Order: sequence, then structure tokens, then C-alpha cells
Amino acid sequence: MSQTAATTPNAQPAASPAPAKKGKPFVIVLLVLVIGGGAFGISKYTHSQHHEETDDAQIESNISPVVPRVAGYVAKIAVKDNQQVKAGDTLIVLDNRNELIHIQQMEAALKTAENNLKVAQANAEASKANITTAQGSENTIEAQIEAAKVTVKRAKQDYDRYATLISEHSITQQQFEQAEAAKESAEKQLAILYQQKNTANRQIIAVNSQSNAISQQIAVAEATIEQKKADLENAKLSLTYTVITAPQSGFIAKVPIQLGQYLQPGQSLFSIVSSEKPWITANFKETQMAKIHVGQKVTVHIDAMPGSISQVRECAGELQRFAKTSHVPVFIIGHITKDGSIAGPKLLEHIVDTVLQFEGDQNYAYRILRTLKNRFGSSDEMGIYEMHGGGLREVNNPSELLLSQKEEELSGSAVAATIEGLRPML
Repeated sequence: MSQTAATTPNAQPAASPAPAKKGKPFVIVLLVLVIGGGAFGISKYTHSQHHEETDDAQIESNISPVVPRVAGYVAKIAVKDNQQVKAGDTLIVLDNRNELIHIQQMEAALKTAENNLKVAQANAEASKANITTAQGSENTIEAQIEAAKVTVKRAKQDYDRYATLISEHSITQQQFEQAEAAKESAEKQLAILYQQKNTANRQIIAVNSQSNAISQQIAVAEATIEQKKADLENAKLSLTYTVITAPQSGFIAKVPIQLGQYLQPGQSLFSIVSSEKPWITANFKETQMAKIHVGQKVTVHIDAMPGSISQVRECAGELQRFAKTSHVPVFIIGHITKDGSIAGPKLLEHIVDTVLQFEGDQNYAYRILRTLKNRFGSSDEMGIYEMHGGGLREVNNPSELLLSQKEEELSGSAVAATIEGLRPML
């Protein structure tokens, strides 16, 4: 089957469409790119003429190591990883029983030294009395010697006179012998007195030597007392060293310490990074130093992942400084995990003063407010609130509210007493 197309002689052929101008959008885009690139290049060039940049920089701060001064076993760990502390806060407590016994021993030794000093002082007083007695005896013997010399002289004169008289037969032999015996007796008495004087002198020398020895004992006892006092103070100081405190304010790194662990003096436990006035150390090239001067402003860009510990610490620190300086309460609202704990780093809980947690069920209009942490008071308080159209309202009598919620179809009910925090409830 064939088909024939009929044409009319006056019909004109259809006009063909005009070619599209494909080059115009491309030129516009190209001009925009050229202009934008030029502007960006000019801005970067202008910026480079007045600014110097480097990506070789890091934030630094003072880092203080925590080291024990005495040996001992760990009895208490008062800090956790990444916790913020202040200078003087207790970090670790060591078992101090050995130090307490050492203090008792030093106190007993000090009392013994003081008693020894008292005994030496009493001996010194007795020695002084002995010296006085010996000197009195010596003086008495010297007086007796002088009297004995007079007696000897008189007896000798009598003997010489009687010797002359006996040669002249003027006296009897008996009288002469009596004079001779009196002279010999006086001479012997004088010799005895000289011996007694020598004995008294030796006694005085011995007593003086004893007194000097006692004086040295007193000096030794006084020095011993000073030494025992110093030992006691050292023992008390060692007792204070059993409580390891923070040397500066800042943030603690990881705490690799366990209860019962034995620590040695000078052993590095962990470090505290100072939270006061950190600085940035930037390394520039020598060709960049010509444009850098003291006092110029610096812009710092820190690369950190969202929600990192450093970011949380910095943001919480800024909010805390704002609250302290302006006296305005600041609330930080966070999420909780499936087990009910605060999501995110534990560092935030250590920085803030109070941690509050709302508990409730979407099917009920009541909410429970619990205190998980309270730096300035008790954490056992709780509150019950009811949701209304205008917001939350406090429930003053939770027991009345709970007792009123009972179904009429039940055959009976039971009332139980319980305590939530410090609040008794029925």
C-alpha cells in the first residue's frame, strides 16, 4: 500500500530555528571567576603585606609534677583524671601510722634528754657545794698551820733555853726531856697539818674537775635537747608530707595511682597543667621576623574537634568566669546517656559548682529534680514539680499527691513510707 503526499504550489517551506548562543554564559562565568580570583589574590597580597602567618605553633603552660616527699602506702585518692584543682587541694593521702609512731618516739626522746639535763644541773649544784666545803676545809687547815708554826717556834725556843740550862746543871733532866718532847710534838703536829692541806688541795682539784665534767654534761644535754626538738619537728613535718597537695591550680592529667600502692620519695606520680596565663609558642621564618614587633595584636585560630575536652574546658571556664565576675547564675544544659549519666567528658562535672538532673515520664505531668553534686551544701535534697500551662510549679506536699492517686475499682491499697534524699514521703 502506497501513500502519496500532496503539495500545494503556493506553500512556503518552514523556517529553520536560529542557532543558540552557547558562548555567552561561559563568558559570564569566566569573567566572574577572573574577577573573583583577582579580588581574592589582591586581598591575599594586601593581607600578606601587613600580616605574617604560621601553622607551626602550639599552646603551652606551666606543668608541675606531683611527687611524694616521704615513702608510704596510698590510703586515699581524692582526685580523678582530668579534674580541675586549686593550689593546696588534697590529692593523695598516705598511711601515716609510721609517722605518728615516730613522733611519739621523738617526744619520749625529748623528755629523756630534758630529764638528763635536770640531773646534770642537780649534780652541778652539788659539785658547787662540795667545792665550797673543800675550800672552807683548806682555809681552816691553813689557820691551824699558822697556829702550829707559832707553837713549834715557842717549843723550839724553850728547847734551846732548856738545853743551855741543862748544860749548866740549872734544871733537871726531866724538865729538859719535857721541853724536847714538846718541841717534837709541835713539829709532828705541823707536819700532819701540811699533809692535811695537801689532801685538801687534791680534793679541791678533784671537785673542780668533777664540776668541769658536769658543766660539759650540761652542755651536751642542752645540745641533745635541741637535736631532739629538731628531730620532733622533722617528724611532724614528715607527718604533713603524708598528705600530698596540689602545688598549683590547674588540671590533672591521668592519675595512674591505685589504693595500697607503695610510693617512694621523689617518684613522679602525675602532672598538673596550670590554668593560669597559658601562652602560645609560634615559630616563624627568619624572613618573617622583620615585620613582627613587640606589642602587635595576634589572631589565633585553634583547630579542635567539636565537643573535645579542651573545647569543653575553655567554654565552661569562660562561663564560670562570667558568672563569678557578674554575679549572675549560669545554667549549662546537657544531655544524658541511656544509663542516666551526663553525656560528654566528666571534666564538665568537676568544673561546675552544682549538677542538677530532671527526671520524669512523658505520660505524667510530674518532674523530679535531683542534686547530683553541690559544692556549697548537701546533695541529698530533691524536689517534685508539676507541669502546667504556665510552666513548672512546685509540689509542696508530695505525700498528699501520691496518696490521692488511687483507682476506685481496686479492692484495697497499701501505704509505704520512704525517704528520697532527706525528704520523707508516703
